[in-house]
Amino acid sequence: MRLGREFNRLLVKESTFDEVRKAILRIGKNKIVYNVGLPPQEGKYHESACRSCYTHYTIEEATRRRWKCGCGKPIKKGVKDRINERADFKITQHPIHRPPYITIIPLAEIITKAIGQRNPFTKTVTKRWDELTTTFGNEINVLLEVDIKEIARVTAPAIAEAVQAFRENKVIIRPGGGGQYGKIELPNEDNLLTVTLGPPDKQTSIFDY
Repeated sequence: MRLGREFNRLLVKESTFDEVRKAILRIGKNKIVYNVGLPPQEGKYHESACRSCYTHYTIEEATRRRWKCGCGKPIKKGVKDRINERADFKITQHPIHRPPYITIIPLAEIITKAIGQRNPFTKTVTKRWDELTTTFGNEINVLLEVDIKEIARVTAPAIAEAVQAFRENKVIIRPGGGGQYGKIELPNEDNLLTVTLGPPDKQTSIFDY
C-alpha cells in the first residue's frame, strides 16, 4: 500500500529507453508531464521540534533558546530549516520547462480519516482500499483521475467526500517534527481525529487538535 508514491508521468510514444530519454531531454513532443510525491510535511523531521515533547519552534526561536526546549530536552533542527539555510533564493524558482509537482496523501490515510479509524492498517481500511483500487486500477487513478461520482458509487460517501477534499487542497496537514510523523485532518469536522502516518510499530502518540 506504500509503493509507487513518488513517480514521474511521461508523454512518450512507447515504453522504450530512447523514448524516455527524449522525454527527459524534451525532444520533439516527448516530455515529463508531472512529478508526484508525498507532502514533505508528513516527514518526522520536517519542522524543528523538541525530540521529547514535540513542541515546534521556528528557527529564530530555536536559536534564541540555544536549541533547548522548555522541557529541558534538545530541539532537533527540521529539514525545512536546513533547506532554507542553504537555499540561494528566498522564493523558490523553477525552470520554466519544469512540470508541476503534485503532492499526494496516501489513499489509505484519507480513508482512515474519513471513516474514523485509528491507523491505516486496520482490516476495515484495507477492505475499503481494496475495493477502490480493484475497481479503478490503482490509487493514483482514485486520487487524481476518476470522476468523483464514479468513486461515490463504489465506496462510502464519507470516503468520496474525503477524496474530493484532497483534490480541492482542503486537507489539513499538521507538520511532523522532532521524530513525530505529520498528521492529517479533514476540514469542517466537529470532532477531529488525528491519524498517525507512520507504520504501527513506530507510531508516536496520537493527539487531538
